Amino acid sequence: MKRILIVSQYFYPDTFKINEIAVELVNAGYKVDVVTGLPDYPSGIIPTAYKKGKKRNENYRGVTIHRVSTVARKSGPIFRALNYLSFAINAARYIKSIKNNYDNVFVYQVSPVTMIYPALKATGRKVVYCMDIWPEAVKAMHINESNPIYGIIHKISSNLYNSVDKVAVSSYSFIDYLIDENSVPLNRMTYLPQHSDDMILADSDNLTKLLKDDQKFHFIFTGNIGNVQDVETIIRAASQAKKSNEFVIDIVGDGSNYSNMQFLAKKLKSKNIVFHGRQPYSLMAQYYYESDCCLLTLRNDNKIGLTIPAKLQAYMSSGRPILAALEGDSRKIINEAQCGKVVHASAIRELADEMDNFLNYSKTELADMGKNARNYYLNNFTMKEFITNLIRIFEGEIENGN
Repeated sequence: MKRILIVSQYFYPDTFKINEIAVELVNAGYKVDVVTGLPDYPSGIIPTAYKKGKKRNENYRGVTIHRVSTVARKSGPIFRALNYLSFAINAARYIKSIKNNYDNVFVYQVSPVTMIYPALKATGRKVVYCMDIWPEAVKAMHINESNPIYGIIHKISSNLYNSVDKVAVSSYSFIDYLIDENSVPLNRMTYLPQHSDDMILADSDNLTKLLKDDQKFHFIFTGNIGNVQDVETIIRAASQAKKSNEFVIDIVGDGSNYSNMQFLAKKLKSKNIVFHGRQPYSLMAQYYYESDCCLLTLRNDNKIGLTIPAKLQAYMSSGRPILAALEGDSRKIINEAQCGKVVHASAIRELADEMDNFLNYSKTELADMGKNARNYYLNNFTMKEFITNLIRIFEGEIENGN
């Protein structure tokens, strides 16, 4: 039986896709170990059940978990930096101490890039799944090229990306970025889009309604609400739309910018914005089922705007049309799939006009866009497709930048 070590700062009970990826690798016949930190995402608070050395070793659906001590994220840049560094140092120390041999070492690299460092202490072919490009990601923290810290992070990022055997990227544009900014060779990279669970509701009978105003058209935005996600553009566009009294914007999720967006909606006296907060994952298929169109926005202040956010795959799997305001790879996918409409990033007036236009589409036109989204998902973004290609990468069958 082949062995895989997964290095991920975030793992169950934190809700990340690496949880189900690890389980699927077990189901595919691999022995899977995970080195992770203490759960605290997104609250920034470590649950009591995991404090004082408790639950350091667990089994999650056949996956062996070992947790190392980490400083809680809490809030602010200082605790964020301590959180990142504590995982990198303690995970590296633990991996070096166990001296196990692995066939593959898989780094699930969202932020920070420093979670690659512990993987270098393990034996085995090292594969990084890059979903957040560094040093570009730190610009969201207002650290730009003029800041000496940026130069240090740039050097660290380049060294880490160039120290592994393969970098799989979740957005195709990341390949050019990693070549230009970090000098990663093309033949050591490949495109591996994120998967989504199936968001088609299997049983729609006898449901307790989650959304109100049945007679109105429902746009839905789900997931993280931070600065990059640009929910501000949605709220401002909704207030400028001519038919704003005929539709509702349902915002399902939480994040660092959540309270600011609530304040903005109140300031604009927006009566068509409903904040649902963070909801159980088990309810998401129903939220999509009750909605008419999914909203997707990303700022384009820097190259993070090129990212394909995981919610795009979830939206497409739900079989709902998509209205987006963004640039980059997501724009290309929506246009290629013919599953919705795209305006430019942060284009408030354009987005407001398209909100109005969506109310003019017939049920058949909306259904056709939804079917196109669903078909694109089935052909590109299923778990089966993802795991098949990931295993091919592990086995060395994908060796170029395609």
